[in-house]
Amino acid sequence: MAGGNISPRQKMINMMYLVLTALLALNVSAEILDAFQSLRDSLHESAEKFAEKNDDTRGVTVRMSTSSLWLMKSRSRPMA
Repeated sequence: MAGGNISPRQKMINMMYLVLTALLALNVSAEILDAFQSLRDSLHESAEKFAEKNDDTRGVTVRMSTSSLWLMKSRSRPMA
């Protein structure tokens, strides 16, 4: 602004712009927080699915190793 003196009307307009800018910033912040919440939920869901899949895989691996051990023991016995 060129002049050093600001009229009361201009001060009020400037204050309204400042309040509007603050409200817009708060609104954007809520949207950003919602996006982070959505991302958090998605990552949590993915982690749970991977944990379930790992548990299933571990169970299959244990069953396979147990059956392989049983087969090895049965083959090592002499047939009578």
